[in-house]
Amino acid sequence: MVVVRLTGGLGNQLFQYALGRYLALHANAELVLEDSFYHHASPNSTPRTFELDKFKIYARRTSAAERRALQSYTGRIWKRIRRALPLPGALKYVYEPIGGFLPMARMLKDQVFLDGYWQSAAYFTGIENLLRTELQPLLPMSDKDQQIASHIEKVESVSLHVRRGDYTSNATANSLHGFCGLDYYQAAIKLMGERLSNPVFFVFSDDLLWLKSNLQIDYPCVYVDHNSSATAFQDLRLMSRASHHIIANSSFSWWGAWLNRSPAKQVVRPRKWYAGLPRAGDQTCPGNWIAL
Repeated sequence: MVVVRLTGGLGNQLFQYALGRYLALHANAELVLEDSFYHHASPNSTPRTFELDKFKIYARRTSAAERRALQSYTGRIWKRIRRALPLPGALKYVYEPIGGFLPMARMLKDQVFLDGYWQSAAYFTGIENLLRTELQPLLPMSDKDQQIASHIEKVESVSLHVRRGDYTSNATANSLHGFCGLDYYQAAIKLMGERLSNPVFFVFSDDLLWLKSNLQIDYPCVYVDHNSSATAFQDLRLMSRASHHIIANSSFSWWGAWLNRSPAKQVVRPRKWYAGLPRAGDQTCPGNWIAL
């Protein structure tokens, strides 16, 4: 059994699932998603819901009884004890610090409990094609999504994702992540304009109203505003259809770019992924993505 603790929004869930899928596949083991985070919201955390059910995943969620049984792995005090003194016969507890990277995680076998964000494609190297095939939404596109997708595929499209939301309104999220800033986006737009002949920008954001008043885009652009937070997975699919990408320091837009199969894609990403960890972006993002 490979157990992965899920936390955060869709982008984080996809990272956590991807490593779990890799390990379970190679160990021929069952993948179990420990989802207590979505049953007991923390007052300091941005409210989130389980979203992997939008995809054809090869895993099951924990039952209420299993969540109780696994409390020794998810409680803060017991986590410290297990980290220092692994108990014989129990699941091996493996913790990844925020912004850290554990190469040994790929070598784990059966009977493990994974606790971390696991934000790096290096954790699931070798199953990229499988994941890009599996991680397609089960629901078909709406008429509006199909219209936008058709436009995206007919032009030299650039998806541009701006994450504000809790990055600016929640003190905990702001101190950890921080907002990329307008300078980053203006530089990224300028770079894409220099590299591409006729770019068309497709803009995705949780704060489009603010964006329209503050970000200058001197190229044709489309503000994609028809999907709600409940259908954000549809935006992820649309982003992945673009030819090129400008991403935020956000796991959501990371997946929007990574799910694009094209070897010719150009991806611009922020140099700093976490506010206090300047090198974390180098571990999180593929080496051929352009850091600004």
